[in-house]
Amino acid sequence: MIIGITGIPFTGEKDGKTSAAHFLCEEFSSTYVDLMAPVIAVRNSLPPQGGVSLERLTNAICARGRSIDSGFWLNLVIANVPKDKLKNSIFDNLFFYNEYLFVKKNNGVVIEISSGKSPSNLDFAPDYIFHGLTKQELTKKLIEIVVARK
Repeated sequence: MIIGITGIPFTGEKDGKTSAAHFLCEEFSSTYVDLMAPVIAVRNSLPPQGGVSLERLTNAICARGRSIDSGFWLNLVIANVPKDKLKNSIFDNLFFYNEYLFVKKNNGVVIEISSGKSPSNLDFAPDYIFHGLTKQELTKKLIEIVVARK
């Protein structure tokens, strides 16, 4: 099963998206796929950009890749996931419509997780929305989703 995890990007707050993705990978022997990994790798390879926030720099790098091709970062990430692992993967940091479509075309689900605020800039509707849940409540809901879909 493919699951995409989304929520509010670049807030610096810990909403539990990545923790949830790692939990699902451990619990169900899935492959963790971070859709932001290549963007972060490029950002981290650059010398310090005096006066430019990490959020702004990350957004600029992401936008530049997407200006070349809307699937630039997604295709790069998918090319690095072994084919036999792809159908059992958890995609963290899903923020764009083409990433959403990839998950849905592969019979996956998209889960939005936040500490209580809903993203207003998403171009898609997640299958499940969890706001303000405790770690225990979220864990229970995630297990219910996966078990129901098996």
